[in-house]
Amino acid sequence: MYLLLELALTLFAIACALWKPSVFSGPFQAIEKYISRIARRQRLAVLLVGIVALAARLTVIPVSPIPSPAIQDEFGHLLIADTFAHGKITNPTHPLWIHFESFNIIERPTYQGMAQPGQGILLAAGKLIGGHPFWGVWFSLGLLCASICWMLQAWVPPEWALVGGLFGGHPARNVQLLGSQLLGRSARCHRRSTGARSAPSHRSQSAPSLRRYFGMRANFIGEHQTL
Repeated sequence: MYLLLELALTLFAIACALWKPSVFSGPFQAIEKYISRIARRQRLAVLLVGIVALAARLTVIPVSPIPSPAIQDEFGHLLIADTFAHGKITNPTHPLWIHFESFNIIERPTYQGMAQPGQGILLAAGKLIGGHPFWGVWFSLGLLCASICWMLQAWVPPEWALVGGLFGGHPARNVQLLGSQLLGRSARCHRRSTGARSAPSHRSQSAPSLRRYFGMRANFIGEHQTL
């Protein structure tokens, strides 16, 4: 369904560009100027990107409702979340544990999920605050998009940072969140250490660094999808 919607919007944009483009140039130029003013207010842009990402997911809930767990990783994360939500770090091993072995969990020395605790903490927070682990994932999506926008502001013009943040959501959000924080912080720390007050040259420095970022992101996404 999403593919059909994307195809329809793409065809509509092509038709608008070919059929009397001057009719649509005025409104689009006004929108572009308005977005540019927002993008140059960097803190506002980061906050706005996070809010838009959260609101966008809420608007499609009638079409794409809260999903049920379907793959092994998700059940492992839910075990971690349920353990944390009950105020425990791990669970005792069942006396007959050998008959209950499964993927992505460990039975000894204690019964717990095998993944890192970050995703489980977010899911546990969503369960405790919103009544369902999904709301932890929902919040992490907004945090991810805002973090990517903040990172890109250190490397590219603010307008592109705003657009990049809005299109930054992906199921491998933990990896992206960590990568955006590291890259954003590294750029700012480098400018402070060298005494530079202005952003780096977008032609000489940001382009290779941005290529490295998207290259790492593609590798991580590929690894995530093969699990």
